[in-house]
Parts: sequence; C-alpha cells; structure tokens
Amino acid sequence: MVESSGGELPPDVPVWQCGKCKWWWVPGDNVFDLKHAFEVKREYNQRWRKGSPITGFALPVVLTMILTIGLGMAVMSVRDRTLIQTQAESNIEQVVVIYSNGKAEVRFISKGDPGVVAYKRQTDTEWIQVSPVKIAEWSRFEVDGVTPGEKIWVSFGVEIRQMTVGKEL
Repeated sequence: MVESSGGELPPDVPVWQCGKCKWWWVPGDNVFDLKHAFEVKREYNQRWRKGSPITGFALPVVLTMILTIGLGMAVMSVRDRTLIQTQAESNIEQVVVIYSNGKAEVRFISKGDPGVVAYKRQTDTEWIQVSPVKIAEWSRFEVDGVTPGEKIWVSFGVEIRQMTVGKEL
C-alpha cells in the first residue's frame, strides 16, 4: 500500500492505494473527513461557478473551431459564386453548339474577355467552371459526355442560356 496525495485529495486526510489492484483505501473514520472535503469543494465550485478545467478550456476551443470552419466554408461559397458572376462577361452576342463524337463544342462571341464560364448538363447536379479559349472573335470550350438532343445550360455571369445539342455534323 502506498499513501496517495496530490491535486484532488485533501492533504490532511490519509488515503492509501494498492499498487497491485489500484483500489483506494481510507483508514478508519477518515472516509467522513474525505466526504466533507469533497462536499466543501463542490459547494465552492458551485458558488463560484467553477466548472471542470476541461470544460473551461475545451468548449471555447471547439466553438472557435466550428465557427472558423463555418466562416471559411461561407467565404469559399461566396467567392465561388462571385467568381462565376463577375469574371464572366454577360455581353454575349451569339452562341453556337457543335456536336461531334460525344462532345459538344460551345462557341460564342463576347464583347470583352469572357473570363470564367460555367455549364451544367441535364445529369449534373453542380455547375462546372471552365475558362474558354479565345480564337479570333470566337471563344470556345468543350462539354464531354453529351448526346444529340440533350439540354445544356451555360452561365455567362448572371446570364444563363439553355441550349439543345444538335445532330452530329
């Protein structure tokens, strides 16, 4: 048996611990002194609103992490939406869809730099962002995995156009 002392135990109450089974032993009537010491400590903590040290530290840390992650996700969402709306030029004059070998090539004429354009097929749940390639006055990008007669939507900033993929050339 080893006499235990330390942080949670009152210094004036002897408490023994078995080195083999790790059980605690309180000799004689000292169990009543130990009970009284713990009642005083609990009353002190309740009166001064002291929680356990882990809740005083862990709760603010967890809440800060949750708020930071949520704020980061909100910023990323707003940034992505703004990227689609502000970088793409909405002054689109002409849009042509050409189909060949399971791909639709979307060509369009814009008055300025088209920036980022987004498209969505009938089977897509999310918008897919692309950077069109400018060749002379036309800008173009490809949409893979489409069939003739399938509808696609193209977002030029705030302007969204629906087109039907035509027959193969």
